[in-house]
Amino acid sequence: DSRDLVKFRFEVINSDNNGKNTVLVFRALIDSIDDNHIADWTSTKYIGRGESFYNYLGSQRSISISFKVAAMTRHELKPIYNKLNNLISTTNPSYSKGGFMRGTFVKLTIGSFFYEIPGFIESIDLAWNTTYPWEIAMTEPDVPDSDNDVQELPMVLDISLSFKPVHSFIPETGNKPFLTNHNKAPFKK
Repeated sequence: DSRDLVKFRFEVINSDNNGKNTVLVFRALIDSIDDNHIADWTSTKYIGRGESFYNYLGSQRSISISFKVAAMTRHELKPIYNKLNNLISTTNPSYSKGGFMRGTFVKLTIGSFFYEIPGFIESIDLAWNTTYPWEIAMTEPDVPDSDNDVQELPMVLDISLSFKPVHSFIPETGNKPFLTNHNKAPFKK
């Protein structure tokens, strides 16, 4: 009821299909969103013709996002870094019970702009800016009543990632749900 930030989450799909997906919600400052749609055409030249002829081969889409995650207190570090570790792990394989390697699918949500778009994370980059503070994990005897499960970590990180959508619909010309949540009014069919 008191939500004041846009929905920003990654739902990591459990490949064992037991319905126990992991939802990673980030309270983040979004720096940029790039949604790149590419039509793939090939050209052919015929003898006696000055112009090229084109054949449509398909399309591609990639989404790039950069954002900051920030811990306002030392107690926020552990859950933030746990979520980051889980997000980073999606670039690595999981294994079936038979030992076969498989990739990890994710559903991306940023407000209603990108709503539960299935795909996979192609790359993720974490960067620390020299102006960002660190938690220095002062413990006793320096700081009375301190926590001893806090690590020395940056309080703010810049994250950038590349996401490759794998649409749950057939991409074609027309009003398709490339953007926005088409399950909500006024876009509901």
